[in-house]
Amino acid sequence: MSCTLTPPASSSGRFNGNAIEISWSAVAGAYGYRVVVTNKTTRQEFFNGDLTGHSVSVPNANPAHQYSYSIKSMCSATEVAVDGIIDDVVHFSA
Repeated sequence: MSCTLTPPASSSGRFNGNAIEISWSAVAGAYGYRVVVTNKTTRQEFFNGDLTGHSVSVPNANPAHQYSYSIKSMCSATEVAVDGIIDDVVHFSA
């Protein structure tokens, strides 16, 4: 089942050492956020987490690789909004 919350209005991602730091704006009524980070170099999922805050630091990233992320609002622990920020354009680089 999916819900109809809006996606976060803004987000940013950057490398900090070997960690990827992602932050995003709050969504009114959101229970939490599903964040997925993909290693674009290896084409594999690097991180997948359901979070209640508005930021995450994902350790052990390879600065020589490129990464992208998606953020989706959650209505409950099991319901994820259909819309979200899908960031396939901005890649992380050291």
